[in-house]
Amino acid sequence: MRESCFWGKHLRPYFKSTPGLIYTRHEDDVTAGIPDISFTRCGVSGWIELKAYDEWPKREKTLIRFDNFTDQQRSFLTKRGEAGANCFLIACIGRDVLVFPWTSLEGVGSTNRSDLVGYTSWMGKLPIKGHSLADTLFTSQSSSSLTPR
Repeated sequence: MRESCFWGKHLRPYFKSTPGLIYTRHEDDVTAGIPDISFTRCGVSGWIELKAYDEWPKREKTLIRFDNFTDQQRSFLTKRGEAGANCFLIACIGRDVLVFPWTSLEGVGSTNRSDLVGYTSWMGKLPIKGHSLADTLFTSQSSSSLTPR
């Protein structure tokens, strides 16, 4: 699945149905590292970087590299997370949706499937339903509550 499809078919409708959410989709080819989405809801603001992949590697032990998750994107999310914003990487792999808080981004990018899942703060399947994803993204959180599980 392409990132634009993941956004257009799944996340955008979910965001539109979330009461009180103001969001902006950023498509900036000029400034490196700007995440795909900024948001504010009920006094909570943050940033989200999106990634989408067609499927999981065939072998459980194969490393998942996230080659298109750049150092600039990682740095942007980490610095703003340290400053108090809610910052996440959301990856869609096949029909699985994984949410990684900024505090776990160092573990993302060169690990196998079972270890990668341990870095998530939320995991679900497409189509996204219910409020649990919104609760993860749009609730005020301290850095101590976002340590990898």
